[in-house]
Amino acid sequence: MGLKAERYQILRERGQYPFLLEFGLHQKSAFLNAASLSDRVRLHQLLDLRTVLEVPVNGLGSILFCSRL
Repeated sequence: MGLKAERYQILRERGQYPFLLEFGLHQKSAFLNAASLSDRVRLHQLLDLRTVLEVPVNGLGSILFCSRL
């Protein structure tokens, strides 16, 4: 069986917290590398309803992981 093509999915009931994030294993090394460079993560929802996971890195800017529409 193949891996899903999505980078990640956000599963939640409308207005419910916390968010449950599911990530594909093929993205594991990118997330681990980003996580080692920062102590926080930001979750954004864009006006076109895409979701962005931002990992701010001091002195370099941010690493962004974006959902597909």
